[in-house]
This record gives sequence, C-alpha cells and structure tokens, in this order.
Amino acid sequence: MTTNEEIRDQAIAHQIYLLRYQAQIVRKVTEILKETEADIKAQLAQINTESRTQELEAQLVGIKALIDASWAAATKELATELSALVEYEAAHQDAVIQEATPVRLSTIMPAPDLLIAAVESKPFEGKLLRLMTRSPNESSAPKPCNTRMASWHSITAKHRPW
Repeated sequence: MTTNEEIRDQAIAHQIYLLRYQAQIVRKVTEILKETEADIKAQLAQINTESRTQELEAQLVGIKALIDASWAAATKELATELSALVEYEAAHQDAVIQEATPVRLSTIMPAPDLLIAAVESKPFEGKLLRLMTRSPNESSAPKPCNTRMASWHSITAKHRPW
C-alpha cells in the first residue's frame, strides 16, 4: 500500500469516527434543549388563563431566562467539546502523517490556543462560531438558517419561468 493510500484509508476511518462524535455532541446539546423545553412547558402550565398582562409579562421574562440559560449551557458544552477536539485533531493528523510516511518527518504542531483562536475568528458559511451559538433572545443573534438551502433557492429562483 502506498503512503497516499494509507493516508486516504486513515482519513476515511477518521471521518467515520468524526461523524459518530458529531452525533454524540448533537445528542448532548439536544438533551440540554429538551430539558429547557420541559421547564418552559411547566411554566406555561402554571399560567392562569385569566391572568393580567403584568403576570403574563413576568412569565415571559422567566421563560426568556430559561431559554438564555439553556443556550448558555449548550454553548458551554459545545465549546468544551470543540476545545478537546482541537487538541485531538492536531495530534491525530500528526500521527497519521508520521505513521504513513516511510521516512521520519519533523513536524511542528500548532498550539491548541492558536487553533482555537483560528476557529473563533474564521467564518463558517459566512458566520462566526460565536454568533451561531447566541441565544435567540439576543437582538443581534442571526436567525438559524441553512445557508446551502438559501443559496439553492436563490439560484433556482433566477431560472424559474414565473
């Protein structure tokens, strides 16, 4: 097996691992958000339908606080996982190259702090990571959207006859 084939095979195996890891993180964050949903439903169940406006506004403030807390918890969990992944990925890629090449190469791995800073400053699909994890209650938070679908719709809209 050539070096390129070995690196390719390891990259494929690693991608499968990353997809499993992604599913695990999605489950964790979803669980955080589901717990918040249950708390919100409990608060809504306590609302007296004959309540006055002030009481409803007080409930709304409490619900917004729950949503903000769940986004903060989800963001913290995501940041923790991504920080660990940064360190792992740097070491893994170095190990793949070292194992696959027939000669010993000296490599310099970037510091984890440098990698984290790069992730936090470079846009993903045109948005910074920190903007993607803001609570929906924050006025400057972008609305979640699938930019690929939005792009597809804008492209196909140009070619529609109607």
